[in-house]
Amino acid sequence: MSESSVNLTQSARILLVDPDESASRALAQHLRTLHPEWDVVWATSAAGAIDRLSHGPIDVMLTELDLPDMRGERLLRAVLEHHPSVVRLVLAQRPSAGLLGLAHLAQRVLRKPAADAVLIPALTAAVRLRREMRRASTAPRRAC
Repeated sequence: MSESSVNLTQSARILLVDPDESASRALAQHLRTLHPEWDVVWATSAAGAIDRLSHGPIDVMLTELDLPDMRGERLLRAVLEHHPSVVRLVLAQRPSAGLLGLAHLAQRVLRKPAADAVLIPALTAAVRLRREMRRASTAPRRAC
């Protein structure tokens, strides 16, 4: 399959995980306005996120750590184990020493609230990373 037959430019499916549905809805709409090529979906709980992940490919997940049904760290572990190709970003209310433990679970930790000047480049970089991961996984292997 050639690169031209698969749109690897910037199209992506992004999952927002935030217990505040109105905030998720507003952010999803804002992201769609800025990047119409992104399919942005949301979940208000870890269970909802896991359900979304099981019903179709997700390229990037942006999650809160404080979820109503499980700690964000546990969600990140589950996604890493069952959906390792998903690029994982975290929104954290306040920096803490515990965030250092997320280094192996998430590609990036952002401070909440994240301004567009921080959030949009972080999501764009995550989409780019996922695109490169996809390209690497479909590239023909060369013999040594």
